[in-house]
Amino acid sequence: MKPIYYVIPELSANPHTSAHTENLGPKPTTQLEPYFNHFDRFNPRQFVSTEMLPFLPKDAIKIISIFVYLPASCEFTIDKKLRKLVNTDANTFLGLWSVQEAQLNEHRITAAIEQNKVKKEKTILITTNYENHLKKVADVNHVFINYWESYTRRCFRLTSNFSRITPKQRLESLDSANKKFISLNRNVRHHRLWWYYAICKLDMLNEGHVSYLLPEISLRLHEDFLHGTLVKQKLPDAIKDSFVNDFKKLCKIRKLDDADKKWIINFQNGVTNYYHDSLFSLVTESSIRANFLTEKTYKAIYHMHPFFVVGIKDQHQLLRDRGYYTFEDFFGVEEVTDYSQAIELLQKVKKTSISEYKTKVKKVFDKLEHNMYNFINREISWTDFERDLRKAINGQIR
Repeated sequence: MKPIYYVIPELSANPHTSAHTENLGPKPTTQLEPYFNHFDRFNPRQFVSTEMLPFLPKDAIKIISIFVYLPASCEFTIDKKLRKLVNTDANTFLGLWSVQEAQLNEHRITAAIEQNKVKKEKTILITTNYENHLKKVADVNHVFINYWESYTRRCFRLTSNFSRITPKQRLESLDSANKKFISLNRNVRHHRLWWYYAICKLDMLNEGHVSYLLPEISLRLHEDFLHGTLVKQKLPDAIKDSFVNDFKKLCKIRKLDDADKKWIINFQNGVTNYYHDSLFSLVTESSIRANFLTEKTYKAIYHMHPFFVVGIKDQHQLLRDRGYYTFEDFFGVEEVTDYSQAIELLQKVKKTSISEYKTKVKKVFDKLEHNMYNFINREISWTDFERDLRKAINGQIR
């Protein structure tokens, strides 16, 4: 089997810092250690600078690796020598990496590849978009990488002041919990508007620990989302005309914890007590249109909460495929993809007393403990990713 090397242009020259690249677009720097080193069976020896190309075996597979930030941008440049190598050498490919968001932008991808005069058939897009895994989309091969689960676990293991709860602590805090649920909605997303509106409409803010928007979020941006078609299409016809005005009356910015402004993702232990003081998590993921799971779902898992992901059924199925229990029976619904289904779920939550929920949580506690240890211990293997990468290289795609 041919070895694989990931060749990184624009690497930093400083030998006393972790390796990082300089990129175009909204994310000008990529630190390689938090991007890659958390995967099980990861081999850092496979990552080299472009200056190492003459030293690599001629028959080795070489992935010229460039980092972009979709869907906002696919800007990149590749020098003439590397472009020629990609286009003419059978063992060399352009790898475009974009793992932060599941949403893509095929027009931007195509335009950027064509602008750089790289053959599409020699390009591989490596993303967290599960639906496109091992598919050819717009003549470009796509490969999924399970970045978010692995990265969240890396932070769980290595970060100080991280919010963690042991099984013993969770059992001890169950009976004293004052709220039924926690629902974190810090960044603006279309589905979080109708979800938060449903909570407010049913007068349920006091039944859970609920956040809505960071104070730093642009109110102009929020206004654009509020009037957007992606929100209105999820509403019943009867409330579409009154929704915006009613939302503004009922739904206010709601700060829960002192979110650390330094870090975009809040793993800090300022949120721990809110998990102790609630019984389950109602999770609004970053996307409702894609089978996309981020730290938002894994927070519920490692805090030992039954959880329901507001989104498509496939998200729960993907978790089961990874060895986790899901809790459709606990909540009495299968999926929540629009306002009406949100109302259905929340009405069930409202009708069930907190004492009943405490009993229900205790009945599934073995599953909660299993989920937490599955998150800590299961293998998220770099070799599995490379197996799929080889399939894309060899044309074994759908």
